[in-house]
Amino acid sequence: MPLLDLSQTTVALQRLLNFNMPLLEPTLGGTLSISTLPPEQVVGAANVLSLYCYHVSPDGSNRFRPQQHSGSRPIATSPLTLVLNYILTAHTVVDSDFNALAEQRLLGYAMKTMHDYPVIDDSTRVAGQIVLPDEIRGQNNSFSITQLQLTPGEALNFWANESQITVKPSCYYEVTAAEIAADPPTRLPGLVLSVGSYVMPRNAPAINATSSQVHFIPPPSVGGAPASLTASPARVGPVTAAPPAVNRLTLTGRAFAVGTAQRLVLTHPNWARQFPGGRIPVDMALNTPQGWALDIADDSVMVTMGNALMAAPPDGGPAVGLALYPGIYSIGWEVDRRFDRDGITHTVAERANTCPFIVAPHIAATVRDNGTGRVTLDLGGTWLLTRGRPAPPDPTLAPELDIQLSVNSRPYTQVTGPLTDPGTFVIADHSLTYAPDPADNTPGEHALRVVVDGADAQPFWLVIP
Repeated sequence: MPLLDLSQTTVALQRLLNFNMPLLEPTLGGTLSISTLPPEQVVGAANVLSLYCYHVSPDGSNRFRPQQHSGSRPIATSPLTLVLNYILTAHTVVDSDFNALAEQRLLGYAMKTMHDYPVIDDSTRVAGQIVLPDEIRGQNNSFSITQLQLTPGEALNFWANESQITVKPSCYYEVTAAEIAADPPTRLPGLVLSVGSYVMPRNAPAINATSSQVHFIPPPSVGGAPASLTASPARVGPVTAAPPAVNRLTLTGRAFAVGTAQRLVLTHPNWARQFPGGRIPVDMALNTPQGWALDIADDSVMVTMGNALMAAPPDGGPAVGLALYPGIYSIGWEVDRRFDRDGITHTVAERANTCPFIVAPHIAATVRDNGTGRVTLDLGGTWLLTRGRPAPPDPTLAPELDIQLSVNSRPYTQVTGPLTDPGTFVIADHSLTYAPDPADNTPGEHALRVVVDGADAQPFWLVIP
């Protein structure tokens, strides 16, 4: 917000008072005068306001602004941000007649104006009139007006040197921020477009996005034919017995097939106790028997996931199986590159960026008890809804899952005892059973929503004949 003439800040305040006060008191039209003299120097006149800038200081926050490293005086290329302090005083003297009530009324109109327009910028208009002077418009100038809360003693100190003048009622304002324009830089550092001398970056692997197909069956009222939506970040579920597969995701990007070897890398906080950072390079020799597969092209990778991930602990020992519980995971990619130096072959692992994907529950089947109306949802997979129940001695070993169910947008309450009250549900190892509210037990289509640790199951409707 640069300006070279600091007085334009005062002119903007003058214009604001001149434009708005006659709207509050029409008799001021043509008679109001805004003086910039100190209040003790204003000669007797009717309807005069003294708007005097008595103090200017640098804005303390300006020292944190970066400077342009240019020339022998880089500080000159950074704007000087200032805070201006004003005293606003009303004067109403006609000949020798002094009217204190008229002064107070005039001061009240001025205070309301400053209160009602706390910010002056290019868009500030009063009765269609532009407040900012033409000289500083279009430069993103913005002045904030704040009335200072002075005690009577502090106000008295302002007039302490004027022994011949009685203290006049006044208002004190702080205006931020006026910026004195900076010098233009004499030089600008260029952008680095190459790495070092005669060194160019190679075709490094990079992941642009993860995506998958979310398969669901719409209710009969809209056709009931199987449908799917593309989800990005990807949402994958457990291995299902029947197609379509919901355990596949696609990485899109570049340079997936470069190098002498390629690896998928998965990360989740639950694995951090056994694996540093919860990061596991997927060993396909261990996981192909578990149903994992990779279809690698240069610009994409199709990942087929199993229900569990086999991983060898970094400190040795036999491989352990890690269930893919619902939640948010990170997926990455590594390639090995080889180069020869001094007759020795070196191998360097080059990592791509990581992207998120979601492991979600999947409603594989439903069973309804026609007598009680209770509905059991089979969520498939091999992970347990009852993880963390009962709580282990160390709850961080297997924290309890956060499980939510809603039917027709009504949330249900999870219980641990017998399922007796409508609007409640219980969980078993791989299934969830709920007792419906009466409104959710009528013939028709009922929308179910299951969320486990923040991951939604696919859209699902229960049809009651």
